[in-house]
Amino acid sequence: ITWWYQAALRRVIHECTGTPLHPLPADIERASYGLVKLQKVASFFDIFDKICDPLKVAVSEQPLSMELTGQMFGFLLYVSEYQGKGPYSILSIPKVHDRAQVFVSCSLDDVRNQIYAGVIERWSSKTLQIPTLNCSSNIRLSILVIVMNFFCKV
Repeated sequence: ITWWYQAALRRVIHECTGTPLHPLPADIERASYGLVKLQKVASFFDIFDKICDPLKVAVSEQPLSMELTGQMFGFLLYVSEYQGKGPYSILSIPKVHDRAQVFVSCSLDDVRNQIYAGVIERWSSKTLQIPTLNCSSNIRLSILVIVMNFFCKV
């Protein structure tokens, strides 16, 4: 948590409770870890069927908020299908509260054959151009959202 968030949280606690603010502890000295080598083990969609509990999948006509699904941290995957028309479709998510990575695939393809379409971020109201795939079935739209809520809303 950055200093700015700590200060904002302390201010809200003080305003709501009237509790006096004590000084913040000193920053922890930074350390150098040197070069860290990363190695790709698997992509999200390669291990999706191993980490997804089918009993916890929520089905709804309308997207559910993370709070309604009980997901307060981590990731949430929204999946829907539509018929592709024209050279592309436009995805617009008004009032985005988190960061979403968008993927498309043919609905009859294996879930691992996802094509990255772009990202929609909470601080941007831009639309995203989704390519139309040459599918014999519907197009699967997968939106992987990372929960960015660090504090409870007051």
